[in-house]
Amino acid sequence: YELMGEKDKLGELSKLIGKLRFAAEGSDSHMIREAEEEIEALGKYLPGHYKLSNIVISAEMPLSEGGQLAQLYLERCYKLHEEDYIRVQKVDLEIKYIEESL
Repeated sequence: YELMGEKDKLGELSKLIGKLRFAAEGSDSHMIREAEEEIEALGKYLPGHYKLSNIVISAEMPLSEGGQLAQLYLERCYKLHEEDYIRVQKVDLEIKYIEESL
């Protein structure tokens, strides 16, 4: 991961979150643990303001809202990378709305 560009790291994160969602929906504890470890390894090379722990928690939720939240957190990462702070604010509001409804 160290040699990857930021956008490639985000692409890899998207794949890993998809893997985690699939494992969580299937209650596959081995695959969940494996995906978490891979995300943790990747997370060492991503900025803290991407809030990876929130993405992981959301992705592990069995509810459809968990998938929505994980997708919004991923979108937030991409918008932070693109420095689209207006869209980051909108995504943050969407995240807050869903989290408050849980």
